[in-house]
Amino acid sequence: ISLEQYAPKRLNQGQQGSCVAWASAYAARSIVQTQATGTAANATVFSPSYLYNQIKLGNDCQGSYIFRAMENMKAGGVLPFSQFGYTDQSCQKQPNAAERQQALPYRIKGFQRLSYNGDDQRTDMVAMKQQLSQGAPVVIGMMVGGSFMQDMEGRDLWTPTQNDYRMQGFGGHAM
Repeated sequence: ISLEQYAPKRLNQGQQGSCVAWASAYAARSIVQTQATGTAANATVFSPSYLYNQIKLGNDCQGSYIFRAMENMKAGGVLPFSQFGYTDQSCQKQPNAAERQQALPYRIKGFQRLSYNGDDQRTDMVAMKQQLSQGAPVVIGMMVGGSFMQDMEGRDLWTPTQNDYRMQGFGGHAM
């Protein structure tokens, strides 16, 4: 299963830890919009900054959680990229009342966590495959090594280095 035909063009988040918003708003929400409207993949793409600036952890622009992103998009929606631009230099700009109102039509109806229940947080691969087969995008988070963060631009496959296996530079990344 591939949803690539609905996906917006790939862009770079730069030095900001906004991958959750890029995966959730820019990629997944844009895929859903393209499917719902039948328009071209890049006709309406959603702003990672609109989402990230509201869900970031602390003031250092270095991360968030997928669950926070989904809850925020369900409650308040997200604005198109053209209405709330992106910069990796700051995560401080917050949407005003008018922008929040304009985002409401772009709320998501719901989302599902695709891991087993209770304390078992392993990924439920059957559930993931079911979602994809129904045309629903899946946002994932995983731990990646420093070589992933530094050397992946323009590459399709990540091969961990020995330093990665020693967990040097390890961190979470949403895709």
